[in-house]
Amino acid sequence: MTSMLAEPAAAPRCGPPPLPLHHDLLVRQLESAEEALDEVAQRLAHDLRTPLRHVISYAGLLQSAEVVTPDPLHKVLAAAQRLQHGLDELSALTRVRQSLLQRQPVDMEALARAAWADLVDSDLPDPVRLRVLGPLPVVQGDAGLLRLAWQRLLQALRQVAAAAGGPGWVEVSGYTVPGGCAFELHWVADATDGAPQTPPRPAADDPVDAWGRALVRRILGSHGGRCWPLLAQDGPGFGFSLP
Repeated sequence: MTSMLAEPAAAPRCGPPPLPLHHDLLVRQLESAEEALDEVAQRLAHDLRTPLRHVISYAGLLQSAEVVTPDPLHKVLAAAQRLQHGLDELSALTRVRQSLLQRQPVDMEALARAAWADLVDSDLPDPVRLRVLGPLPVVQGDAGLLRLAWQRLLQALRQVAAAAGGPGWVEVSGYTVPGGCAFELHWVADATDGAPQTPPRPAADDPVDAWGRALVRRILGSHGGRCWPLLAQDGPGFGFSLP
């Protein structure tokens, strides 16, 4: 018999943290540094991609031929796939930097649900559910880039849920703030099934991995927004703002 998920309490709204002093100067310095890094990133991703494909291909052949013990090959393949993921995210970072925003009204609730659908296999039971608390504000932005940001953020919380090993929700809420809108996402465990109220913490305070964190910040920054960790009582998460 399928258990009913308990009704969670809404997370407190802490709002965006204050901007640091000399924010405009810091932004200009960061933009200059990013332009130089983009050139290095493009060359690095291009030069490493082909030899990395060879490593993965040859390791796969050795694994299928069973001429080497599987444990070392598994480590080689896992390491190569992590590096390939990093190169893909690095390429995505440079594309976001160089792309022109196609601003239009964006229904953030529809976008969040669409990004969630991209991550979920509809043919398999999923212990983690998306819960949208009320209608989300409509913003002006690039729908394609914002969908990519939603995907990275939601995927990060799905990984937190997987580490917890129990059912629960990824909760999303949105509200207006001076000068724009803010959104909050956090993971809530289902205590009725014996899952821990607070899931295991990832290595960093922010549940988004380093590549995903950089990509999300760049997308939001290109829209004039920002992202911050959200340490809600029920579980880890994050918030972000858009003008």
